[in-house]
Amino acid sequence: MTGTDRRPPRATDRTIARDPGPERETMHRGTRTRAWRAVTSALVALVVGGASALAATPAVAAEGATLTVSQTTGLDPAGATITVTGENFNPNFTQGPYTAGFYAQIGWLAPTWRPSEGAASTARSNAYNVAVEDTTTGGAYVGWTIGEDGLADFTWTVTIDKAALDAVAIDGGQLAVFTVGGKGVVQAGNEKSVPIAFAAAEEPGTDPGTDPGTDPGTDPGTDPGTDPGTDPGTDPGTDPGTDPGTEPEPATPTLAVSQSTGLDPAGAQITVTGTNYDTSAVAQYPVPGAPAGFYAQIGWLAETWQPSQNAPSSARTNAYSRWVQDANDAAPYLKWSDNGDGTADFTWTVTIDKATLDAKALAGGTLAVFTTGAGGAVQAVNEHAVPLTFAAEPTTPSTPTLAVSQSTGLDPAGATITVTGTNYDTSAVAQYPVPGAPAGFYAQIGWLAETWQPSQNAPSSARTNAYSRWVQDANDAAPYLKWSDNGDGTADFTWTVTIDKATLDAKALAGGTLAVFTTGAGGAVQAVNEHAVPLTFATTGGENPGGENPGGENPGGENPGGENPGGEQPGGEQPTCVAITGGTFSWGVRESFRSYITSPIAAGTISTTGVTGTGPWTWSAGTGQVAKDGLATAVWSGGVRFTGHEGELDLTFASPEVRVTGATTASLIMSVTSGTAAPSRVEVATLDLSRGTSTSDATRITYAGVPATLTAAGSTAFAGFYAAGAPLDPITFSLPLGAATECGTPTTPTTPTVPTDPTTPTTPVDTTPVREVQGLSEQGSVVAGGELTLTAGGFGAGEGGIRLELHSDPVVLASGLTADAAGVLAVTFTIPASTPAGAHTLVLIGANQTLEFPITVTAAQPTCVARAVSGASFTWGVRDSFRTYVTGPIANGSISASGVSGSGPWTWSGGSGRYNTTAAAGATSWDGGVHFTGHSGQLDLTFSDPTVRVTSASSATLTMTVTSPSGSSRVALATLALSSGSASSGANQVSWSGVPATLTQAGATVFEGFYQAGAALDPVSFTLPLGAEVECDAASGSLATTGGDPSGPLGYAAALLLFGALLTAVGYRRRRSAGAVALA
Repeated sequence: MTGTDRRPPRATDRTIARDPGPERETMHRGTRTRAWRAVTSALVALVVGGASALAATPAVAAEGATLTVSQTTGLDPAGATITVTGENFNPNFTQGPYTAGFYAQIGWLAPTWRPSEGAASTARSNAYNVAVEDTTTGGAYVGWTIGEDGLADFTWTVTIDKAALDAVAIDGGQLAVFTVGGKGVVQAGNEKSVPIAFAAAEEPGTDPGTDPGTDPGTDPGTDPGTDPGTDPGTDPGTDPGTDPGTEPEPATPTLAVSQSTGLDPAGAQITVTGTNYDTSAVAQYPVPGAPAGFYAQIGWLAETWQPSQNAPSSARTNAYSRWVQDANDAAPYLKWSDNGDGTADFTWTVTIDKATLDAKALAGGTLAVFTTGAGGAVQAVNEHAVPLTFAAEPTTPSTPTLAVSQSTGLDPAGATITVTGTNYDTSAVAQYPVPGAPAGFYAQIGWLAETWQPSQNAPSSARTNAYSRWVQDANDAAPYLKWSDNGDGTADFTWTVTIDKATLDAKALAGGTLAVFTTGAGGAVQAVNEHAVPLTFATTGGENPGGENPGGENPGGENPGGENPGGEQPGGEQPTCVAITGGTFSWGVRESFRSYITSPIAAGTISTTGVTGTGPWTWSAGTGQVAKDGLATAVWSGGVRFTGHEGELDLTFASPEVRVTGATTASLIMSVTSGTAAPSRVEVATLDLSRGTSTSDATRITYAGVPATLTAAGSTAFAGFYAAGAPLDPITFSLPLGAATECGTPTTPTTPTVPTDPTTPTTPVDTTPVREVQGLSEQGSVVAGGELTLTAGGFGAGEGGIRLELHSDPVVLASGLTADAAGVLAVTFTIPASTPAGAHTLVLIGANQTLEFPITVTAAQPTCVARAVSGASFTWGVRDSFRTYVTGPIANGSISASGVSGSGPWTWSGGSGRYNTTAAAGATSWDGGVHFTGHSGQLDLTFSDPTVRVTSASSATLTMTVTSPSGSSRVALATLALSSGSASSGANQVSWSGVPATLTQAGATVFEGFYQAGAALDPVSFTLPLGAEVECDAASGSLATTGGDPSGPLGYAAALLLFGALLTAVGYRRRRSAGAVALA
């Protein structure tokens, strides 16, 4: 049995912020939300980045990193507090998208211990360990400080003792404080060590009890209210040296609570103090013969509850628990303070709430703080209880109220108002986007029909809005607004917003009322949260509510936009322009928006009218005009409608208008419609023509791939879902040039009148063709057999018979190609695998032009051949002590298997994969799993679907799907030392047996750190039958031969995600019902 097995089991029911202990008092703790967000976003980036995220490359060298320790010699073996200081450490190492950080540890080092020198993890051990980086890791953590030079400093204060360090001693090793790279990233410059030594043991005959002042924890006079030994004269046991003939009397344990009545039901922090608890009890489990310790718990007690009186465990429940013992101070454990006389004291500060405790209530029971023996040892002397009571809870439910700082006489041009919501109900549960999460509610400003409430079955068309916020508990960036939780199931919010009449009139409902209003979000109808406050704008002379023209203003025709009223040019003759006829416009709005609409979250649809394509779409038959200075305006008919969330999302973009306003600038204006509201013309995006590709001749002007940037008005059209400045899909448009026409500024998408006397513009034109090759490396190269996409312009509209060749020895790559109506051709093709390495030229041949594109072809990688694996077997038992613990009297659990044989270890059969016998590399996977449950369901872990990835003749990785009630993730659980097992191979089979399996950092995270990285798991055996030759995959080909292992960082990130999800779920359960539970 290893030292790891001797540690008490950890609890799954805990949060990241643990009770501080001596070795953690200076550690920075992030909140659970910050850890979850950081891990959720990092994992997504890693999954998207794929194998490219595997490299861990430092940005700067950390020369000059130093490590110092406040005291290195003469340390008190019973307990010494030291401060470790690191300066000038390199913080720039990464593991995929993660900051790697580094570890500061205290333990033992072999003569050769550095990872950068190839030392194995067995060359280092530690009893004290923290991760040093920029964000919480979910375990012991110290945040670094980055200086102006970009290097990191840190400080770690920790209390250590000799017994804990001797337990992890390495033969011939040196006791030291040291640092090594984090997350498996070797960091030579950050590998530092400082030797330390404890003071020699005292000579025989010395009595440490003769001077009670040597240890602040042993002075019975420190607490005159709780220690009967405050007067040495009254207790002959306080100084065993004063009367050698007097037998000291046993101390009596006492239990006290800082506050036991009138506790706040929503949450009360109390301090539990135990004094002179007996430490002599010996454990029956998990380590027979070890000190048993005792439990300090908060829960409910039956009238007869003491184990010493034969009360069953059902006579006690608990929602909060600590195992008080001599070794560990991380929740769910609590390290006692040894008095040196066979007794110990402890202090536990904990925040409790009534709902969590009520969920554990016993009929007729008493709520109390209590202590009982642990480790299977009945300890009558340590059985004590202090009753608790909560203050009475208010019985009158809060009523939500909605108020607006100003609701009448608002300035039509723009008014800033503050919307305040008080006591809004937060209990609604969302149907989307995250089923089961708090739903939140909408605060909106718009128009309401007479019956508008969703709770009265009013449709979404009975409400419009021009300003909106989703009020919830997590996000505070528009279009969201984070509420202020009142702790009683209600929340308040404040929203300050500037509104104007024109924007709201564009959303007007016939017969509707302008108002600020709130409704349920997330698909949850919330009658209690449906409230409205009417608004009115101030009236001015001649104002025209509703946007109509009552006469007298702008006679001679409508002119939204205010440019050139009446359409006439004051003074002078109008210049001659050239008409645009048959223009095309291609745009997809935004690819991620299209994906979101059709995703399971929005569950929506996209419909079109008057356009072609499935996204991006093409508008045709555009009209407009181009002036001699190159400024142009073109408009099109047709639109695209996006709907989702059962009609709550209803957005139409129609009638695009492109205005070229300068040599490099343009704008996109569209009619935007939300729901049943009237459409409004909105400048949706600005266009950067300088970053697109342009081509022009006497017959047309074409721009392709023009970047489009969302405007503030466009952001409002999206209800703030995308912020101003966000990129939209690039735009391509072609403007065929026709007859001369009188210049004007079209403001609505109508076809201009074409004169009968066409003229040809004399403005010089740029005939540079479009030239773009996608798929090349930064050096302009492509691997033989690789795929490229070529886009080129300057061909005739709809020109056919275009041919693509590869020179110098001509090879026809494609023929019969056809340009689009804008004269632009796009073709995707493959460079022949037989193409010799070197410089080549792509030649695009049309009727009136030939375009050349120089490229470099690099040699293709040699073909890799592996053998198919089928019918493989895999045998493993996870860990023998873990199985014993789960089925033992502590966890009182069970183990069930699916798709495997045996009772532990288990055998998986029918595995398949690929194995490269030449490179000794490959991966094989199996189906089936083993389910561990215990502690009445609080322990719930499934290990399934193993994959063994052989990376060399001596090493492999075991990856499995780990499932908890919170979800499942693929995790690289263990490294396999193939060279330390027994191997056999033949023409048609390879096998290994008795292969040592070592827990990875990711695996340790899954076990919530109870087993540390480097701990031994059960040995592994597997057999791989070899079949026909097949092409190598990533596991059996070049990636494997270079030592790459995609499952490593992905497994670590997935474990963090699973761990974060588990913490979130456990935290939720603790708030709702569950108590602390131990995990082996």
